[in-house]
Amino acid sequence: MTSKQDSKQIVQHDFGNHSIYQEEKKTKLVTIITLVTMVAEISVGIWSGSMALLADGVHMGGHALALGLATLAYYLTRKYADDRSFTWGSGKINDLVAYTSSIFLMGTIVFIMWESVNRLFNPVQMLYKEAAIVAFIGLLVNLFSIFILVRNPENEHHHHSHGNHNHHSHSVNEKNIDLNSYDNNFKAAVIHVAADSATSVAALLGIFAAWAWGWNWLDPMIGLIASVVILKWSVGLLKSSGSVLLDKESDADIKSQVIDSIKVVNPQADIMDLHIWSVGPRSFVVVAIIGSSIEEDSSNRYRTALERIEGVYHPVIEIQPLSPSI
Repeated sequence: MTSKQDSKQIVQHDFGNHSIYQEEKKTKLVTIITLVTMVAEISVGIWSGSMALLADGVHMGGHALALGLATLAYYLTRKYADDRSFTWGSGKINDLVAYTSSIFLMGTIVFIMWESVNRLFNPVQMLYKEAAIVAFIGLLVNLFSIFILVRNPENEHHHHSHGNHNHHSHSVNEKNIDLNSYDNNFKAAVIHVAADSATSVAALLGIFAAWAWGWNWLDPMIGLIASVVILKWSVGLLKSSGSVLLDKESDADIKSQVIDSIKVVNPQADIMDLHIWSVGPRSFVVVAIIGSSIEEDSSNRYRTALERIEGVYHPVIEIQPLSPSI
C-alpha cells in the first residue's frame, strides 16, 4: 500500500513543454496569412487566367504546409507534455518537424537552382507587368510575416514551466534579434519565410533589369545566388536539428553551468561521468556520476542545485563513495 508521503515523492514528468509558446502563436498567425494569400492568388489567377498568380499561389501552398507543420509541432508538444511514454518529454517533436522542413526546403532550393541554370541557357519571354505585381504582393506578405515572427515588443514575456523550479518569466525587450535564441522548429519557419522573401526580391530586381536594359540573365543569376545562401541556412538547420534528434552532447555553456553548480555543492567532487543533451526547446537533461568523499553524501543536494539552472530538467545523479584524502 502506497502512503501519502510516498506518493508525494513521485517525480513530475515535466520538461518545460506545458507553456503556450509565443512562437506557436506567431507561426499560427503567419500560417493563416499565408493560406489567405494562397487562396486569393489561386482564385484570382483562375478568374483572370494569370498563370503567374496561379503558380505563386501554389508556391505559397508549399510554405503554408511547412508553417502549418511548425504550428502542429508546438501543439503536439504541449498535448503530450505529460505523456510518460515519451521518456524524455515531447520536445523533440519540434526538432523532428524542423529536420523535415529543412529537407523540404533544400529540395525546393535545388529545384530553383536547376530552373535558374536552365533559364541562363534557355531564356524565356517574361511578362514584366504581371510578374512584377505577383513578386511585389509576395514580398509584402513575406515581410509582414517576418515582422510578426521576429518582433520583440517590450511587453512580451516568455513563460517557462520548470516542474520543481519556480516559474520564471523574463522580458524580451532587446532590439537586436538573435535567431539562435529560438528553437529549431521556429528557425525552420523563419527560414521558409525568409527564403520566399529572397526569391521575391530576386524576382523584382531581375524583372526591372530585364525590362530596363534587357538583362534577362540577371533574374536567374540572382536566383542562383539567393539559393546558395538559403541552402547554407538549410544545411545549418539540418545539422542543429539532427544533433538534437541524435542526442548529441549539448553546448558548452550549459555544460559549464552544470559543472560549476556541482562544484558549489561539493568543491572536492570528482565528476566521473557527465552527459548533457537537449530534449526539446530550451530543455536539457543531465546524467552524472559523481565521486564524493563526503560520508553518506546525498544525490538530492546535487539535483536541487542543477534544477536551479534555466532549462535543466530531471537531473539523474549517481554518487560513488570515495575514500577521504589524507
